[in-house]
Amino acid sequence: MRRLWISLGFALSLIATHVRAELPAPQGTVLLTISGHIGETNVDNRAEFDRDMLQSIGVVEFETRTPWTEGDVRFTGVSVAALLERVNPSGASVRAVAANDYVANIPIAILRDGGAILAMQMDGEPLTLRNKGPLWIIFPWSDKPELDRIEIHNYAVWQLLSMQIQ
Repeated sequence: MRRLWISLGFALSLIATHVRAELPAPQGTVLLTISGHIGETNVDNRAEFDRDMLQSIGVVEFETRTPWTEGDVRFTGVSVAALLERVNPSGASVRAVAANDYVANIPIAILRDGGAILAMQMDGEPLTLRNKGPLWIIFPWSDKPELDRIEIHNYAVWQLLSMQIQ
């Protein structure tokens, strides 16, 4: 009987580690909508995020050079890998859409392995529509020079509005 209780306790602890907290509905202005093949939603069949929800995932930052800025720039935002984990994607790519209708189809593996973030600040200043925000997919090119190539530059979607998991 003792063995049964230990086994049952172990099984319950494994289940508990895989249960996700329910994704709350956004309270502020929606900055990002994620749809498609996702397991966690909060509005119809999509996941909508306001600034506070994104920041609650965990804020990260790094300095890097980009083709669009001068010198080293400090970007602050949310790890794309952590964000994707939050919505439990089952696809292999992300269709990222910007406010100007620019679209990039990005392999999820590159976003995760490349250390991409959704930048919300550049050098401590919030990103706005006028300066490539409010969200900009950025890679740590200075730390990962193997990513510093045109194909990956094309994945740096600024004025990001939505991501569809395919």
